[in-house]
Amino acid sequence: MGEHRSGFFENKVAIVIGGASGIGAAVCRLLAKERAIVVVADLDFPRARDLARELGGTAEAFEVDIADSGSVQSLIEKCAASRGAIHLLINSAGVLVQGKAQTFTDAGWSRVLDINLRGAATATMAAYRVMLAQGFGHIVNIASLGALNPPPFSLPYVTSKYGVVGLSIALRAEARPHGVKVSVACPGNVDTPMLSAVPKQPSRLTPKISPSHAAREILRGIRRNRPVIAFPLYARLFWLLERLAPWLSSLLRSLIVRKSGNDASPAERSL
Repeated sequence: MGEHRSGFFENKVAIVIGGASGIGAAVCRLLAKERAIVVVADLDFPRARDLARELGGTAEAFEVDIADSGSVQSLIEKCAASRGAIHLLINSAGVLVQGKAQTFTDAGWSRVLDINLRGAATATMAAYRVMLAQGFGHIVNIASLGALNPPPFSLPYVTSKYGVVGLSIALRAEARPHGVKVSVACPGNVDTPMLSAVPKQPSRLTPKISPSHAAREILRGIRRNRPVIAFPLYARLFWLLERLAPWLSSLLRSLIVRKSGNDASPAERSL
């Protein structure tokens, strides 16, 4: 059957953490169109509630703090109890930071790692335990092209997303015999408020795509059960470059550093 086969997501319970804005919101809207049972989970509960009302039907909103393991565990447990199963977990919560390596404080490092990496691990494992008992389910963590071809001037962010890729790929091998699937999405630049707020904007070689475009790519990757969902085309090309010619990737990073000079000032933006 084709990738757009009817009913693939119909009546499946889909939890989207970070679902109130950006890529997460676009995924929620597309899943609702596919007649999934959508749970919009976000720290910004009013915004999550508004989106759930917009989606209508069986959609509901939950408040969750991805950096609080108790909050994440409560979300997963409540959804599993009320819905009877969890078919899909998409973790889209995250924070993007930019700046020179020496500008990041220990507190800054902790914040990024707590949200992007530890939070992803907590959500992944909470959902995984439920899915193990069920014998089915699909976990999708949203990382970044920066985890496949790491740029300078985003050190905590890149470190956290590298960890998310490793977490997802390693768990996929363990999960497969139990009927549970794990994927990691690695988008290039997506036109969200998170990206727009940082000073270093994408170049013409790596243009921004819309959140709806990203959502379509992610759902296509889920249908195909891809281990790594990299998009758009330039993201796949940069990933290929990193694997086949790491020396050239290293040279390009050095050129970016020399060209940037003193322009890389600290900036942070939550999704």
